Amino acid sequence: MRKDAASVSAGRSPSFLIETLVTPEVASRPVGLTTKKSRISPVEVLCPAGRVVIITTLRTPEPFVTPFLSLLGTAALVAAPVEPGAGDKAGRYQKIADGLAWKEPADQPQPSLSAQVSDYLLEIHVTISGGERTEAIAVTDRGRVLCSWQERGHCVCLVRNGTLYRAEYDQISSGCAIVAVNLKPGKEIWKATLQGLGPIDHSKYRNRVWMESVDDLVFAIYGHESAGRYVELVDWKSGKTLGHKVFPRE
Repeated sequence: MRKDAASVSAGRSPSFLIETLVTPEVASRPVGLTTKKSRISPVEVLCPAGRVVIITTLRTPEPFVTPFLSLLGTAALVAAPVEPGAGDKAGRYQKIADGLAWKEPADQPQPSLSAQVSDYLLEIHVTISGGERTEAIAVTDRGRVLCSWQERGHCVCLVRNGTLYRAEYDQISSGCAIVAVNLKPGKEIWKATLQGLGPIDHSKYRNRVWMESVDDLVFAIYGHESAGRYVELVDWKSGKTLGHKVFPRE
């Protein structure tokens, strides 16, 4: 039986307290290897860069090796920088999401995409087939296509610091994704599928979303589908959901 515990000391270089408990199940294993505690410094031993490390045991220690040396010898040490306050940030924005009031997407002012990309040329080609309207949209710069897509929603977009954030969804299907494109190089930065209402089985369906900026860290997406309503707070930089709330059915 094996138990590992790690603690970080406050106000100085982080250290890990590693406690290994070995039950002498094998007759050849020395009785003296019952319990052993050792304190090591990841700055000096495990991770010279001073970053937090993740210790993962890959195989069972050999009986003749002491618990501490066995742990180090059979561990995978992966340097994993942790964003300071990441957990606090998610918790803070979840509380903000919990307190948000509903905003009906159809009733909100929709920023004009042409006004938001005034430094570029916006091209829209409309096709109507079988009673269904489809828009092919492209943002170009002197003949170079920076981004293009088939619009099946309501062309819900935000442009911030040279990056285009657009809602990718279908008016008659559930779900929504957000696509972020850096316009100057014409490069997609990330694409994230929203939590929304989750998978929905449906036949006839309606779906509409609206987006607005909340602050320098997140923006909000309000979604109204036939199956319900939700709001989601998404990180501008990563596309990660930091807050999510499903409203009661009307």
